[in-house]
Amino acid sequence: MDGRDSDHFHRFNIFSICALSFGAFFYGYDSGLTTSILGYPQFLSYFALNSNTIGALGSCYYAGSFFGSGMNFWLPDKYGRKPTIYIACVV
Repeated sequence: MDGRDSDHFHRFNIFSICALSFGAFFYGYDSGLTTSILGYPQFLSYFALNSNTIGALGSCYYAGSFFGSGMNFWLPDKYGRKPTIYIACVV
């Protein structure tokens, strides 16, 4: 058994952990931006947002995340990983 088999962290593992951590960070950052921008009166008046449209904005954001995560179980198996990523980037 060579020394590489006993190592717990290879370069690929560390790269994967960093990529996943950045993904979680950016999801939280995006979520924070979405909710904090609603505190600016100029934003609300420019887009003529009322309480119903603000609620719809927040709900659509999280509903899209929910359904996107749910579809990620079967879409890559049916169409392949790369085409699914390309479609998600366009959307």
